[in-house]
Order: sequence, then structure tokens, then C-alpha cells
Amino acid sequence: YSRYKTKRMSLKETIKADLKVFYNTDEFAKKGFFKGKEVAILFRKNDLEIFEVNFENIKARREDFEGIEEGDSLEIDGKEYTVSNFSFEKDFEINISIKEK
Repeated sequence: YSRYKTKRMSLKETIKADLKVFYNTDEFAKKGFFKGKEVAILFRKNDLEIFEVNFENIKARREDFEGIEEGDSLEIDGKEYTVSNFSFEKDFEINISIKEK
């Protein structure tokens, strides 16, 4: 038995802490701008390579995209994109389909 109490992280806290690693723009993520705010995004590989598609799929932290709507603008690497559609994940993330303007 330790006489020092250590706080155990809940599962939600653990997941959010892990997301900070993946969405670190010095590591895996790209830097973008959404509604004037800097956001971190991950490009996802298109699973439908047999179809020719003209949009990209990205993943991001849900909290960075509060108030998102189809048609919103997003800037990534100096390029402007339009949000085509999106879906919220249960793990505090959001999937977004974007199309270059």
C-alpha cells in the first residue's frame, strides 16, 4: 500500500490525452484553420479507390469543430476546402469530407 495517493484517469480522460498525441501538429497532424481558429487534422486514406472521388477525408477532434455545417470553409496548407459532409464519432472525434475550392 502506498501512502501517496495517485489519481487514476478515467477512460474518457485517457482517450482525450491520447488524442493530444495524434493531433499534435509537430508529430502526425497537419495544421488547419476553421472559423478563424487553428485546428489539427489527419488526412485519411480513401477506402474507395475503385471509384474516382474528388474529395478528401479528414479526421479531427470533435471539440475543434463545434458548430460545423455543410458548406463551411476550412484552410489546410494554404488551400481552401469546403465541408461536404461530416459525422461525429463516439470517441471524441469527427470525420469530415472536404472538397478543394
